[in-house]
Amino acid sequence: TDMDILSMFMDVGLKKAMSTDAFMGDPNTFMEVYGLVTLYALSFKKYKGKCAVCPANSRNPDVIMSELSEKVFLWWQNVFKGIVRDHSPSNQEDCAVLILAKISEWLGMCAKSDFDTCVKDGFIKAMKITFREWEDISTVLAFYCDTTSKKNGSNIPSTIGGLAGFYEALGFIYQHLPNKDVFLEYYRRLMANRLLQKEESKDVEQGMLGVIKQRSLLETVACSRLEGMNQDIIMSETLSEQFTQWQNAKPSGSGPAIKVGKVFMLTQNRWPAQKTASVYAGQTADAVMKQFETFFATR
Repeated sequence: TDMDILSMFMDVGLKKAMSTDAFMGDPNTFMEVYGLVTLYALSFKKYKGKCAVCPANSRNPDVIMSELSEKVFLWWQNVFKGIVRDHSPSNQEDCAVLILAKISEWLGMCAKSDFDTCVKDGFIKAMKITFREWEDISTVLAFYCDTTSKKNGSNIPSTIGGLAGFYEALGFIYQHLPNKDVFLEYYRRLMANRLLQKEESKDVEQGMLGVIKQRSLLETVACSRLEGMNQDIIMSETLSEQFTQWQNAKPSGSGPAIKVGKVFMLTQNRWPAQKTASVYAGQTADAVMKQFETFFATR
């Protein structure tokens, strides 16, 4: 009967697929195997004890799904460890690209098929173990975010799927980072330099902040600092424009207007602490400060 043929097909297919890890290297083949396991599970539940497709000694599909989850875990653990092992500290950006690309690949597979929870857990388990053992993941990811903002996303290869793929992979990794506080502190320091040096892409910056905020449950204070730093820069730009307009509108005889590029007013508890030193900037800087204090008092 048709059901007998289906029984033989699934029996041979499952044994062949589950006896090797080779199928894990090809997303399409893995999708086929997962579909076969799912079909077996549906047949098991519907026909067990009624036809040859699921004879009395058939293995419970939950057990098979668990075995598949273990294979997913072992395969991806080897993949992640291989990436980390083969990249020296000088090639950490390449390492970040490969990690993000693999995450993007897995998320693409998940989007095509609603994987069983235990299969998804196998992947997440492999990723978490790698990240716990690889302490540099937080700094590597923060530095890649820094480069991405400075280059407006032009550094992202097609294997990650552009900015949209990057945001999705970044959010997934960040959600499962063992030390989010370490990543956030490195990210904050690098972000401070980007903003003060005007090297950031505003759109990319907002995109990354949105992802981090969305995936943060306990890190609300750190996220509010990051948002606050952006707000300080926006306010500083507005103040600089108003200060220039105020200088230009000064009545004659009130002293020359000393042109400045930009005035930064930063909220102390938002920004990373900096080493302080006594420096005399000269009479011109003193005059600018006095003018700005006069301007600010009139607001």
